[in-house]
Amino acid sequence: MYFVTSLRDTVAAEMEREKMGLPLLIGGATTIAYKVTSTDMRKTLRVGATINGQARFSATLGKVIAIWSRDAKLTVGAPAKLSTLLGSPSTGARSIRLLSGNCSIRNLTVVAFTPGTCRIKVSIAAKSPFPALAMTFDVSTN
Repeated sequence: MYFVTSLRDTVAAEMEREKMGLPLLIGGATTIAYKVTSTDMRKTLRVGATINGQARFSATLGKVIAIWSRDAKLTVGAPAKLSTLLGSPSTGARSIRLLSGNCSIRNLTVVAFTPGTCRIKVSIAAKSPFPALAMTFDVSTN
């Protein structure tokens, strides 16, 4: 029988984990899928499973960030909305700026003029419970 649990490591959990060798359980996160929350920001997550009465834990999955780029490519001449290029649970106002590359940005839409790479900076205004967020990323065009 499998029992899957999502786990969050915090400073307090790190100390407790050192004593007991276990990470902190996230209450109510006993499903196959776990949606991160603002509480998880800048924390590392683990997955634990109880298999035949024996607890097993994954390696850390990395720090949770509140803005990420999606695996998307631009097609030359075709507009792409910002929402297809990045994701974030924050509902703050978004702004986008072209740093380099042969692309155009207008009304949160990016258009590539030639094949290559465009470097874009995205900012999201602070809106509770998230702070102001920013990320620079490269988007490939073909």
